Amino acid sequence: NGNQDNQRNISKREVNSMSKGQTFLVIDTETTMSDTIADFGAVVVNRNGKILDSCATLVMDHFTKLPLFYDPEALPKDLWSKESAKIRRKGYKKMLKTGTRSISSVNKINAWIAGVMGRYNPTLTAYNLSFDWSKMGNTGINLNLFNERFCLCNAARNLIYKKDPKFTDFALANGFVTPKGKASCSADAVSHYVLGMDTPAEPHTAIEDARDYEVPILIYLLRRNSRKIVMENGEGNCNWRDRG
Repeated sequence: NGNQDNQRNISKREVNSMSKGQTFLVIDTETTMSDTIADFGAVVVNRNGKILDSCATLVMDHFTKLPLFYDPEALPKDLWSKESAKIRRKGYKKMLKTGTRSISSVNKINAWIAGVMGRYNPTLTAYNLSFDWSKMGNTGINLNLFNERFCLCNAARNLIYKKDPKFTDFALANGFVTPKGKASCSADAVSHYVLGMDTPAEPHTAIEDARDYEVPILIYLLRRNSRKIVMENGEGNCNWRDRG
C-alpha cells in the first residue's frame, strides 16, 4: 500500500473549509538521474495546518531500477554527490524496513491522488511546483486533476523574501546564501526563519520535507495573508537562482 494512512475523521467545520478552498495538497519529490520520481511525498492540510491525509512512497520501476539523482561535479562530501546518492539509497532501504516508506506503482499513486481530489478538492502547491510538475509528468504521475495550484517558493519569495526586511538579515547571519553571496530563498532558509534555528536541516526526503518544512511555510503565509493573496503571489515558475 503506497499510502501512509493518516486520514482523520472530518468534522463539519473541516468540510465547510474544504468547500471554500481552504484545503491544500503539499507535494515534494526526490528524483532519479532519468528525471523521474524516486520518492513521492504529499500532505493534505487545512489552513490551520491540521494533517488530513498523507502519502509517503518510493516509486516502483524508478527507485528500484534507476540511480538516484546526483551531480557528477559535486565533491564526495556534498549532499548531491555520487557518493552521497549511495548513502541516500541505503537510507531509503532502511525506511522500507522500518515502515516509513513503501514501494508503490505509478497507478497506485495516481489512484491515491484521485481519491484526495475527490475527498478534499485541495489547492495544489509545492516548493518550486514547476520542477515537481515536470518530473512527475515524466514519471506518469497525474496532477492535471487539480483545479487550482500555485508555487509555494514564489509565494515565499514575494511575501517573505521581498517584503520582510528581517528575513535577509536572518539568512545572511545563518549562512543561507546563494553562490553569489545573496540571501537564499530556499525551503531550508525560509523554514528555518519560520521555525527557528533549532530545527534540523532539511533531510531532502520527500514526505519529511513536505510535512516538516514546507507545510509550516504555507501555514505561516496563510496566517498573515488571505488565500487569494498567497495564490496570486505564487503564480509563475520559481527562479532557481533565487532559491540558493
